Amino acid sequence: MGKCGLVSAHDQLAILWNGDVVLCCGDFEGATKVGNVRDKTLQDVIDGDKMNEVERKFKAGVIPFELCKTCLGGQTYRECFKNQIGTYIVNFKQIRSIFNKL
Repeated sequence: MGKCGLVSAHDQLAILWNGDVVLCCGDFEGATKVGNVRDKTLQDVIDGDKMNEVERKFKAGVIPFELCKTCLGGQTYRECFKNQIGTYIVNFKQIRSIFNKL
């Protein structure tokens, strides 16, 4: 499970071989393309309309790309959290048992 866009849509940007700027370093096929550095500067891509639209959606709790939905585990942040809560509980229990042994 990932955490793309939970803070900002451009926390994990990557540039593919063809110049496409994607939101995630795990997006090898350009599914989350927001621009291309052969057409614009990276700063222009980051400040561009597509990136602004993606960030608005993330801030509104809407996950805009299918790849992100797969990685995060749901269609919205609420659904992602619900689907991942079991993982959080298991991790908490494991960490607590480690600290109890110290």
